[in-house]
Amino acid sequence: MSISSHFLHIDVASAQSLLVPLNLEPAKQNDTLPLLLQSHRGGTPVTWAGGMSIFADLTLANDGVATLMLSAAYAMCRGEIKLGETVYSIALAAGPRMSDRPWYTLGRLYLNALLIRPEYDWASLGQIPNEYPWAAGFAWSCANALGEAGNLKLTAYAKLAAATAVNHCREAYVPKPYSPL
Repeated sequence: MSISSHFLHIDVASAQSLLVPLNLEPAKQNDTLPLLLQSHRGGTPVTWAGGMSIFADLTLANDGVATLMLSAAYAMCRGEIKLGETVYSIALAAGPRMSDRPWYTLGRLYLNALLIRPEYDWASLGQIPNEYPWAAGFAWSCANALGEAGNLKLTAYAKLAAATAVNHCREAYVPKPYSPL
């Protein structure tokens, strides 16, 4: 498998990674991209699919990086997951330039999640991946209320959102000449 047609998806909570096709579900990705752009432009989450809202920070897409948040579009699981509560966070890098920035953002979110639920079983964040593109994310502890089937669906949505954003960042990426200063 070529890394150019795939991206490395890392679930930091379980410390598992796998290659995911960039064209995971082209029709759904075509529907998702306008929502990512709308969310970024409006600065607020946009209702997406499967009871999820999505928020995208594409400010640095020209540098090949982005951050995504999936949240509950309505109260779920008999109120255990509240309206607007973040259930999955993703940071991604389409190339090596500035790849530390989304990783540190993800680290900050991960530590925040850990402080909210220290009793939850968290893996260590690990090192910044050296293969590109990559997308790393984790389900917040409230996602446990979704059950096993719900978490599989959540992970599928996260991969779809990540594949869409990675493709967008690869297209928006503007290479800059090397400068030693």
